[in-house]
Amino acid sequence: MLKRKFIIKKQKDFQEVFKKGRNVNFKFFTLKILKTERGNSRIGISIGTKIDKRAVYRNKFRRQIKAIFKLYKNSEKSLDLWVLGRKGFNQNSLSELKESLEKIL
Repeated sequence: MLKRKFIIKKQKDFQEVFKKGRNVNFKFFTLKILKTERGNSRIGISIGTKIDKRAVYRNKFRRQIKAIFKLYKNSEKSLDLWVLGRKGFNQNSLSELKESLEKIL
């Protein structure tokens, strides 16, 4: 489980990442990235019902994304990341996400 300081929760913070951050588009997800001066990286996750109607699977994807982020959260870069899932997001998308986070962080 990630500590609170590693998660983006406030609407204000999401809006800042949306407006000022840059997009990195992949087939089944989009990463919005914003450099910050906080001293640690944070992550926000949006998995909509278009990906899967069942909340169990959406929450499973959220947990898996957080587990991937946990591996790289202590990097020297200070970034706010927002992962936006798209239709078709699945286990293969998670491996692609892991590779992209390795490059970014």
